[in-house]
Amino acid sequence: YRDYGHRHSLIAAEPAYIGTIISICQVILSTNMEKRKKVLKMAVSEKIKAALSLKGKKSIELASYYGISPQSMRNKFNRGSFSAEDLIKISDFLDATLCLDVDGQKITLDTNDLRK
Repeated sequence: YRDYGHRHSLIAAEPAYIGTIISICQVILSTNMEKRKKVLKMAVSEKIKAALSLKGKKSIELASYYGISPQSMRNKFNRGSFSAEDLIKISDFLDATLCLDVDGQKITLDTNDLRK
């Protein structure tokens, strides 16, 4: 639980990511479209980092799971270049569920959906 003056929120992430999450929210709510575009592009990487943190995993472990170097994984995070297949693999690595919520109906994506 964090008290931010007029805002109260429950945050389930490591303290290192709290500032990032707050910054992302502030920029998304701002009217500066360039900043919004930049943050929206970074948001996926930050969300993946938060999910790794929640599961107690590190990006170096994710790189090993992918079969790529830690530097290549850092590059993916820096570019925010995660495809749908990447997100499915990451959810599998984290033993998490990746789904789309369409009008209350959940469509789950898992490793069975990957091209062979």
